[in-house]
Amino acid sequence: MQREMTFLSDEKREPRQVDSYKVAMCTTEQDAYRLCLSESRVYRTHATIAELMGFIKSDGEGDSGRIGRMLNADRSSQPLRMDRVMQLRLQDICENKAIDQWADMYSLGILNCQRTAADREEELLAELSRVRSQKRA
Repeated sequence: MQREMTFLSDEKREPRQVDSYKVAMCTTEQDAYRLCLSESRVYRTHATIAELMGFIKSDGEGDSGRIGRMLNADRSSQPLRMDRVMQLRLQDICENKAIDQWADMYSLGILNCQRTAADREEELLAELSRVRSQKRA
């Protein structure tokens, strides 16, 4: 009976959506990568993620710092980019779609960094009036 039980972390789950407010706060693609990691269902170290992404071989050889350089490419003088296959792999490991959501929101121009202060103020005032009307009801 013990052999038949699977570990919860080994169970394959469908990637879930991340809160759109959190995604909208991401100003760069690397922010979306970091959000993807922080919203992971299972905590993993960078070394573990590097191994799962194939940066470290089973014999321990490889570059565990590579994942860190990719996550922080927007803050580095020597950026290392993550191609689409790696992005999908990271989302699969973290079991969420933060990177895809960011790309969709970026293409629609609805990230906070893409909107003007007046647009943002208008949205916040509308939300405030909705909250106040719910309080009265």
